Amino acid sequence: MSAEDELVGTIVLYANGQEIDCSSISSTEQAGRKLVATMNSKGRANKSAHTTKSGTLQIEAVIPKTGDLDWANLNGATLIAEAIDGGYREVWSGVGVTIVGIKYTVDGEATQSLECFYKDYITE
Repeated sequence: MSAEDELVGTIVLYANGQEIDCSSISSTEQAGRKLVATMNSKGRANKSAHTTKSGTLQIEAVIPKTGDLDWANLNGATLIAEAIDGGYREVWSGVGVTIVGIKYTVDGEATQSLECFYKDYITE
């Protein structure tokens, strides 16, 4: 198998240097463009505008018995997701948590659903 055929596999998440056990991470970025609806003879929006770029993260983190981060007060953090074997790394900086939810299931571990914003993003 050549290097071009390899995919990113398992990742590790770090928050301000502390390893976080998680089951999923989702990232979305608003591209900085917006469709502007106007009244016209076509009956369709046909204008667009440049806006401020922004991004969000959704994280499902497991809840440890001790040593959990104070997610509700996390602001200005740096989150790093990198492949276990190296070669792939994403960095979100200026991260703040907006919503913390907790989920318990009958046959699974307790998890925290975290909704976050970030100010900057780079991939290495």
